[in-house]
This record gives sequence, structure tokens and C-alpha cells, in this order.
Amino acid sequence: MLLNVQYLRFIAALMVVLNHTSQLIERVGRDDIGHSFEIGAAGVDLFFAISGFIMVYITSGRTVSAFKFIEERLLRIAPPYWIVTLGTAALIVAKPGIFDSHPLKIGHLMTSLLFVPWPDGTLFDTTPLYPPGWTLNYEILFYGLFAIALTAPPRFRIALVSSVLVGLVVAGLALPSPNILYQFYTMPLMVEFIFGMAIGWLVVNRHVPAAWQSLAIGLAGLMLLVAIAQVWPVIRTSPSRVLMWGVPCALMVAGGVFMERRGLTRRIDWLVLLGNASYAIYLTHYFVVGAVGKGWSALHLSAYVSDAALVASCAGFSILFGVAFHIFCEKPLLRLLKSRVARTPAVAA
Repeated sequence: MLLNVQYLRFIAALMVVLNHTSQLIERVGRDDIGHSFEIGAAGVDLFFAISGFIMVYITSGRTVSAFKFIEERLLRIAPPYWIVTLGTAALIVAKPGIFDSHPLKIGHLMTSLLFVPWPDGTLFDTTPLYPPGWTLNYEILFYGLFAIALTAPPRFRIALVSSVLVGLVVAGLALPSPNILYQFYTMPLMVEFIFGMAIGWLVVNRHVPAAWQSLAIGLAGLMLLVAIAQVWPVIRTSPSRVLMWGVPCALMVAGGVFMERRGLTRRIDWLVLLGNASYAIYLTHYFVVGAVGKGWSALHLSAYVSDAALVASCAGFSILFGVAFHIFCEKPLLRLLKSRVARTPAVAA
């Protein structure tokens, strides 16, 4: 386990929670703390850089079956996501409009479960039934490409995956199309996986800067991200996102990993737990933020307390619910599934 990666995973999940809380403020808050949490959307960029790094790190120097690799990834990612997706479907049927959603369509449900973009008319026009799942569609694409690359000699793996991702992005920029699937799978956002893979290559080949340089890299990424948030608005689907958010997030990942390699990291058990629960927090927070928002509105709390209390409530309850989901659902489910699957030596993050 790389401790700083776990810590960064939690930070990324918390950023997304804060971003969605910022959107909630616009609907039920009093707007007395501004919109400083909108930069939380960059938590997705941080997740993508981490994913790119981890895939290189856990497969380096090993003979890894492409089938076993994708099996491991799906066991880790899919079942918890299917649970929240099916839960979303059940809520929509029981109480239509609960997520400001359209009536449930079987095609939408099935494509969501299969990690295929669906023409929904919202984010990228391809939002799955459970909206935070849009990032997983990219993750699954990346895992698929990486699994294919595992069939090639190790020295070519990063180049092969990077070539495909860059080719898709270039195609999208040079040859735009109204087809929504084409638009989704040519988003510049995917370049951020390459940033992470490059960091992984540096680490496994022992090209790690000195301790003070590693610290400077991480701090530079953090300060750059904060500065950009204060000065330049970033349109989430714009190619500029890769530079404005992707590069600072990659620097944060690089600095964190390099610092740990140089012995500048200490284990903090509660942060490790939150890092382990980061996927669960990401998956479930949308329910929690929505529930807090409805309660806030019903009780007219914005008339009595600051939006800071709304932010704290959403963040606190999202963390608590996510940790509970991780401990009582995600972990037991993963153990059960792994016990039922014939396995070779594990490759897991």
C-alpha cells in the first residue's frame, strides 16, 4: 500500500462531495460563502491521474494475465456500482422525480450497468442512471485498453495505451462529430490517465527526485490548482481542463508518491481507512447530499444557519455513510466474490 495514494484518494472523493455540495447551495442555501467549492470537480482529474499511476505500478515487473487483470478491476469496481445503480432505479420507480430525473427506461438502466454512455441530455449528453457513474465509463475504457496492452511486451504497454488515448483525443479535436458516443470517447480528459502512467513509469524505474524536490512538486500542484480556481473559470468539457486541472492534479500525485519514496510519509490509520473507503464515499455521496438538501429545504435551515453548516453536514454525513458502506457492504461483497472466483496470484490496488 502506498499511503499517500490512499490519502489522495480520500482527498479526491472529498473534493467531489464538496463540488456537489456547492451545486446544492445554489438551490437550498443562502449563498453567503460564495462558490469556492466548485474546484472540487477536479477531484475527478485527481482520480484519473491516480488510476493511471496505479495500473502501471501494480503490473510492473510481473506477468499479468489480461483476463485476470480485467477480472480484478471489474470485481473491485462493478458490484458496488451496480448496487447504487439498482438502488437509484428502485427509488425512481418508487418516487419519480426524486433525482430530478426522467422516468426510468430499461435501456438507460442496462447501459448504465454495462458502463456504456447513454443519451440523457445532461452531462456530456451521456450521463448514466446514477450520475457520478460517468467517470467509471472512462475508467472501464482505460482498464480495457490496459488489459489489451498487457498482452504486449512490458516496455511497450504505456506507449500502446497512450497512443490510443492520444489518437482518440486528437480525432475528437480534429474531426468533430455530433455523435454523442464519439464525443464522449474523444474527450481530452482521458489524457490524464497518461499523466498517471508517466508517474508510474518514473517510480518503477527509480527516477524519483530528492526529498525537497518531491515536496516542492506536490506543493506546486496544490497551489497551482488553488490559484487557478481563484482566477480562471474552467468549463468541464473544455480541452483547457487538462491543463488547468489535470496538470496540477498530476503534480500532486507525483509529489505524493515521490515523497513517500523518499521517506516523508507517516501512516495515519484513520486516513488510511478514509482512503480505503474513498470509492464508497464517491459512489454513495450523491444520495447523501441529495437527502441533506431535501432536509435542509424542508426545515428552512438556510434562514437560520450559514451555508458553511450545509457544507459541513454534507461532507460529514457523506464520509460517515461512505465508510459504513465500505465496511458493511463493499468489503464483505468483495471477499465473497473473490472466494467464488478461481484466481491466480492477485493483482489489486
